[in-house]
This record gives sequence, C-alpha cells and structure tokens, in this order.
Amino acid sequence: MRDRVDAALSSGMLRRGMVLLCSTCQQKQFQTIDRLGQRWRCARCDALNDLDRSAWKLPVNEPTWFYDLHPVGRHVLAEHGEVSALLSAYLRATRKDRRSSFGDVEEVTFLDGGKPQVEVDLVAYADDVLTVAECKSGSDLTGRKARLEVEKKCRVAAWLRADRLLFATSAEAWTPATIGSVSDIVRDFSGWGTSGSPEVRFISGLGRNHADVVDESGI
Repeated sequence: MRDRVDAALSSGMLRRGMVLLCSTCQQKQFQTIDRLGQRWRCARCDALNDLDRSAWKLPVNEPTWFYDLHPVGRHVLAEHGEVSALLSAYLRATRKDRRSSFGDVEEVTFLDGGKPQVEVDLVAYADDVLTVAECKSGSDLTGRKARLEVEKKCRVAAWLRADRLLFATSAEAWTPATIGSVSDIVRDFSGWGTSGSPEVRFISGLGRNHADVVDESGI
C-alpha cells in the first residue's frame, strides 16, 4: 500500500499535505506540501499564517500528514470512470497469452463532421480479439434511453468490425431483463453487414473482493 501511495503521489493523482486552521478567518483547509513553508497563505482570505501548533492543533508534538485526491480523480469517480479501469485490469489479467501484447483506450468519442456521435467507455485489443465495451455501475440497462445507448455501441462495433461487444458493471450482477433486452437489440441491429454480429458478453462484480467476475454469459 505504501508503494501504491507513493506511485499515486508521483503521478499527481494523490496530493500530500496538512489540514490547517487560518488564524484570521478560522477556515480549516487542506494545504498541499508544495504550498507549505514556515509561513503559509490561507486559500480563503489570503492571510499569511505561521506553521505552528495553533495551525494544526492536534497532535501536540507534530502535525499529521493528510492526503487528498486530485479534482480530476474526484471527477472520474463521480462519473464512475473506475469501472472502465477495473474492466481494463480484468481484461489484461485474463488474456489467454500473458506474454501477448495488450492495448486499450478509455473514453473514446467518435465524431462525424467534428460533431460527437458516440462515446465508448473502453476499446481493447488482446488475443487477436477487438472488444468494444460499455461500463456501468448499476445492474439495469433497460428502457428507451438504454436501448438508444446499446444501439450506439452496436454502431461503433460495426464501424470497427469488433469481435466482441462487452457490457460490464461493478454491481453484483446484471438483471435478467438487461441480458435479454441487450441481446435482442444486438441481434436485431441491421448494420452488422456480411461479417455478422460480434460475440456479446456480460461481466459483473468488477472490483469486488470475493470475485472479479460474478456473472459472465456469452450470447
């Protein structure tokens, strides 16, 4: 864990600092180590403060290090971007030939005339299989809006001539209705061409301690 924290700090995704109290406006705040000195400036009122015990209060002897996730990291988590990262790690770990190359890219936006058309959570290539993936944090992918999203992913899979169309979630399991609905949409999609539809696979339980994959179905 210590090594992982150091790696996150080196990349800038995690920031080390102290939680201090401004003597002027009494605003408690996180100050990164890069901003600290014997005198530090309040982020709220711009007052200069001494780095002394009144600023950190407790413990009495010396201040404690705190850690803060970079705002970009917060945004990724708010948008459930960690599911794409978990799927990438899973696909890398489960490829048939561990010595083979693995390539992937997250959050790919396809444009037409400079205008966004479809966004794909993950495109990956391993074991001579090109995968287009949709990643969710929930367990249900039904309804009109979801149908439109699945159809868009089918369009991208057809454009790229993907071998696999994958739907992944960090939830315990996809609902049976989701598996049935998505499978029907893929089967009825009219844009596959002569190569036919790709393999459809559902993965759930990404990132859970008891298993990486709880439910996996090939359709």
